[in-house]
Amino acid sequence: MRLLLILISTLMSGCMNMGVFQTAETVPKGEFRYHVAGGFHDSSGINSQVPDGQKRSNDVTLDGWFMEVGVRAGLSDNIDLAVRISPSHYYLFEGKYNYIKNGPWREATGAGIGYYTSKKFQFVDFVAPYYISYMYNSWIDIYLSPRFVLRSIQMSETNSTLLIAGAGLGTKLGKDEGAMVELLGYQGMDQRSYKVVQIGFGFFF
Repeated sequence: MRLLLILISTLMSGCMNMGVFQTAETVPKGEFRYHVAGGFHDSSGINSQVPDGQKRSNDVTLDGWFMEVGVRAGLSDNIDLAVRISPSHYYLFEGKYNYIKNGPWREATGAGIGYYTSKKFQFVDFVAPYYISYMYNSWIDIYLSPRFVLRSIQMSETNSTLLIAGAGLGTKLGKDEGAMVELLGYQGMDQRSYKVVQIGFGFFF
């Protein structure tokens, strides 16, 4: 049961900045874009599967707030790299390649590596995202980003892996600076199919 609880908690333990907060558009070459974001993740769909005593334990957080800061740098006209940091000690390094620019439509693929550490366990994420965005006008973008995450969890007692699937749908308001609002859903791809819903807000500049 302890291993099960830790597997669940790593999926939604306040470090859930596996989210997007970006469109398929890349940052122009030689430029930087910064963002500050946060929100709330809810896992009420799995609460019934965890004993009440364990929900109040310091080892497991089933619901909670999250935040992150990040910087993205443009390496070329269609490639950028980013570093995203959460106060909960989660770090995400990711890259994006924008290979379709067809009128208002943009599509991109990418890859990322995340790392989280605590006194009780640590894990490494291998993130495979895809980005689709539609530029309604120069100030409004709508974006969708499905993704898979392979999480390798390391504990003193044992190691395990978890495959997570999810997608984020959001809106970017502003051109060089502005705000983002998005809704994300994640699900563990094991036999129990744990689900998490996340609402996020962010500012970029």
